Amino acid sequence: MKRNRNSNTYCIYLLFFCFACFINAYSQPCQTAGVVFTETIGSVTATTTITSHETANGFDNDSFTMSGTGDIRNTNMSSGYGAGNPTASGNGNAFLTNTVGRSFIISGINSLGDGNLELAFGIYKSTNTGNGSNGSDLQILLSTDGVNYSDTLTIAALPTGSGTTGWYYRKATGNIPRAANLRIQFRQNGNITQYRIDDIKLSYGNTPVIQAGGNTIICNGNTVELSVSEASSYLWSTGETTQSIQAAISGNYSVTVNCIPSLSTTVFVLPCARVVQVNLYIEGFYSGSGNMNASIDPVSQPLTTDSIILTLHDTINGNPLISDTTTLSTTGYAEFLIPSSYNDSYYISVNHRNSLTVWSNKTVAFNTDTVKYYFSAADSTPSQNPVPVLNSISPTSVMAGSTSFTLLVNGSDFINGSIVRWNGNNLSTIYISASQLSATVPALNLLSAGISSITVFNPAPGGGISVVQPFTITAANAPVPVLNTITPNSIIAGATSFTLTANGNNFIDGCTINWNGVSLATIFISATQLSSTIPASLVDTAGTANVTVFTPAPGGGTSSGVTFTITAAPLVKKFLFDATKAETAGNADWVIDQDASPQRFPTPAQSTVTTNTTETYWNGAISAFGIDIVKSGNTVETLPVGTAITFGNSSNSQDLSNYHVFVLDEPNIVFTASEKTAILNFVNSGGGLFFIVDHTISDRNNDGWDSPEIYNDLINNNSISTNPFGITADLNNFSVVSSNVRTNSSSNPILNGPYGAVTQLEFNNGASLTLNTAANSSATGLIWRSSVTQNNSNLMCASSTYGQGRIFIVGDSSPIDDGTGAAGNILFDGYSVFSHKKLFMNAALWLAKLQ
Repeated sequence: MKRNRNSNTYCIYLLFFCFACFINAYSQPCQTAGVVFTETIGSVTATTTITSHETANGFDNDSFTMSGTGDIRNTNMSSGYGAGNPTASGNGNAFLTNTVGRSFIISGINSLGDGNLELAFGIYKSTNTGNGSNGSDLQILLSTDGVNYSDTLTIAALPTGSGTTGWYYRKATGNIPRAANLRIQFRQNGNITQYRIDDIKLSYGNTPVIQAGGNTIICNGNTVELSVSEASSYLWSTGETTQSIQAAISGNYSVTVNCIPSLSTTVFVLPCARVVQVNLYIEGFYSGSGNMNASIDPVSQPLTTDSIILTLHDTINGNPLISDTTTLSTTGYAEFLIPSSYNDSYYISVNHRNSLTVWSNKTVAFNTDTVKYYFSAADSTPSQNPVPVLNSISPTSVMAGSTSFTLLVNGSDFINGSIVRWNGNNLSTIYISASQLSATVPALNLLSAGISSITVFNPAPGGGISVVQPFTITAANAPVPVLNTITPNSIIAGATSFTLTANGNNFIDGCTINWNGVSLATIFISATQLSSTIPASLVDTAGTANVTVFTPAPGGGTSSGVTFTITAAPLVKKFLFDATKAETAGNADWVIDQDASPQRFPTPAQSTVTTNTTETYWNGAISAFGIDIVKSGNTVETLPVGTAITFGNSSNSQDLSNYHVFVLDEPNIVFTASEKTAILNFVNSGGGLFFIVDHTISDRNNDGWDSPEIYNDLINNNSISTNPFGITADLNNFSVVSSNVRTNSSSNPILNGPYGAVTQLEFNNGASLTLNTAANSSATGLIWRSSVTQNNSNLMCASSTYGQGRIFIVGDSSPIDDGTGAAGNILFDGYSVFSHKKLFMNAALWLAKLQ
């Protein structure tokens, strides 16, 4: 008789620790694959109760207790589980007749030392159609105390229809807890379909399966829980080390459980708002030929006329309901975002500060995700559905015999009603946005190798069919992969996580990129390209790594290797000071070197700066700060007027990816949508953001925007995340000298860093800050207004982290002002008094990750 490993006569299992997996100084106990137990039910000569079979030691595992209200039978013995599954044992099986509550229970399972547990078994169903014929009436319940069955497992649906009665093999999904006395209960929950259970197997060390606690397509501001089965250690691609995490941003999520990496799960975060497109011209701005003059900043924004406000009004008495503000292009085009909950008909009005309010001549229906109204057109509201444009699909191929999967379709002019088609046949389609759809491709479409055609159809009125995108079903017996090159092939030690692209041939969906022989979560792009996210922990020290591509059986194999080089990290950090947002407007001079119009490199050259150089070497109100940064061994540059704030643009020599810290001192022009994305992605990818705001009503260029409003617009009106830093600027104005420094600040690197301990901060007309730790738990107060309680409000400066990067914010520009600048400007020397130099230099080195 087979013995269970809990038996006193069973061999003692040896626990081996895998090679050290030091990730973020976190060491995981590694685990190999193995089997907790198998149970083939044994054999009987006639129908018998579970209790009788247990008493006769008829089950394989004597150390377990078998119970339940079902019985053991030798009829309809297990068989035919299918290719790739275990061979059915035949003989006895646990029978659950079609009576609610019939059960088969296995008790006394010790799973304390295990992780990545997986339950698999053979299941027989007695009916082709009707309730329970797909296996849904079989409940799989788990208990750790013998009373409460709090965990539930599920299985993939059994096929239904003519001739589907019979045996199948299924692997259950869900959390299997670690417990000294785990109980597994198979329970009948219906009254039509009968079930039989055989060949039960509980194994450990399996590839972790990420379970989503809801839809992985969520609205901005919401989260979805991702979790895995209970184990002793977890390390998510986000750096979290808990069994479950809350995903709030778009991306691929993976987890390593006991040193075993999972496949990735993709989360999509959508704005969940209607896009309202309008076209109109403002009186007094029109220059002819369908164009208007630029008003906000003709130099840096030559294609923008001015800000306008769109308001929805009810159709009964015209009362305003909701508004949104955006900029109008010189061609008269603007886009607004309105919550999708506004799904009725409304009047639209547009207001500009120099013009009368303009209303639509009729109500406008908000019944699609993109609403168009042209004030300059005779018929105002387009009524025809567009022809959809199909640009790409993901994935582009799978292996023959694959299970059903979700196909993502990317393009434009999609509507709520668009249908994805496979070889001309409609697929079950979900509308995500005007540029993305998803569709479920059933396994029946993937039985044999070949090329299928993917199209998108928009119904009448108008509408039509898109161009074709091919989808490849590759042969099941995969060739050995060929790896030619990797991009990038080197990086500086200490870099943040990055995407590695593998280029070659014979790639299939299922290939993995291996780093020194360890598989990484891999995205299949095409037969010639794969990508993986390389965590920062793999490139924290100089050296080399061997990169290969592995294709699993049948066929397949491992490619030859390509060397990846990790070079030693430079010690010099680069600081970029912004001058594109009217930092010198009015009586201000918030640059490191004025030079009439600030240039990229200050003069005289910073290479000539010595320890004795004074701040007047350069002519700017924050030149003292710039000189001190150079004296600390780092470099400074200015982003001149007319240049772009970008991140990831290789054609821009001053792209933020080329710098470590971005300094924004009292910007006076609101950031564009692309600039917001660039700044947030720069910080998220590891950059430091030094942001200085000033008091309310400090609009130095008279465009209607104060620097606190511009900062708040950056964090609350972007396409990535709401208040990602967890810090907002208050619209107030006060002056104070405060010694209300954070309690127990000796360990804080900003308040007690290389430049000394910070004890005081002076504001001469500044704004306070407020923390929102629910939005970002790392948001930290540093100095509060004098005599107030240290909580989440009345702050003078604060810090936080976002992704891999860091943020420091102060509410007044006068403490960093050195009193020098362009002729005629009345400036204030605050940098050299109190603890201001200590505060700002400590913060600068912290942002640059030099402390």
